[in-house]
Amino acid sequence: MLIPPLFFMLSILHPILAVDQYKPNIYQKDDLIALECTILDANQNEIKDMNGNTIYQSLPKCMETNMPLSLKYGSDNLLQCSIGEESGFYRQLQSLVLINKPLHCRVPTSKDKNPEYLPVFISLQKVDIEEDHIKVSGNLNAVFHGQSGYIVSGSIYSILNRPTPTALNGVSTFHLYQRWFEGFSPSLPMSSSPEFAKNTISPVAAMLMCLLTATVCYTLGRLYVENWLLPSIVLQYKSQPKPLSKPKRNISPNRKKEK
Repeated sequence: MLIPPLFFMLSILHPILAVDQYKPNIYQKDDLIALECTILDANQNEIKDMNGNTIYQSLPKCMETNMPLSLKYGSDNLLQCSIGEESGFYRQLQSLVLINKPLHCRVPTSKDKNPEYLPVFISLQKVDIEEDHIKVSGNLNAVFHGQSGYIVSGSIYSILNRPTPTALNGVSTFHLYQRWFEGFSPSLPMSSSPEFAKNTISPVAAMLMCLLTATVCYTLGRLYVENWLLPSIVLQYKSQPKPLSKPKRNISPNRKKEK
């Protein structure tokens, strides 16, 4: 019967899956990380809620992806985002450049429902001023450190000696060059760390695979023995001819007397 081995497997998997539910939500490679920034009022002060907490909002949607600009955990690449220069967010950037004030942002350090946030202050630079129109530098570097799926530190800053991205009239394009390092090391790229250097599998998944393999082997072995091997042996035994019995020798009474 198949019920005993299946029941045995399910009885073992239940506590394993229950424990796995309490595993923290950590970042995996290429997971998107939302970048949220504050909102400014007419006096260039951060807007707060009724409890005095600073209000953050997602960045405007990029024309390339129709999604807000987001970082990618552990991925060293170039991100591009184009926004309209008439948007409220770009006007906020222009105001910050005029008063030489950084843009106050934050990133969640994990994927928990109520995560801790890492503050990120972005110092913006202007590249030119034409007829009272301020052009904000669109070149940014993002340097972050991650460890075991958590963000532990990071910074975003402007680059002045790099050519400004070409943009259409009324559209500003931002290039974000992101670089990730392992732990607090300033020289070990996360792409070369043991966390990403080899393909790993979680202990729970490995145990599930072992249990599943053992159950399948047990079930197939039992089916093989009960449905093929034993009937085959029994049939082979029954089909063998029985050995002939030796005939009994009749001894005459006269020969018995002679002895």
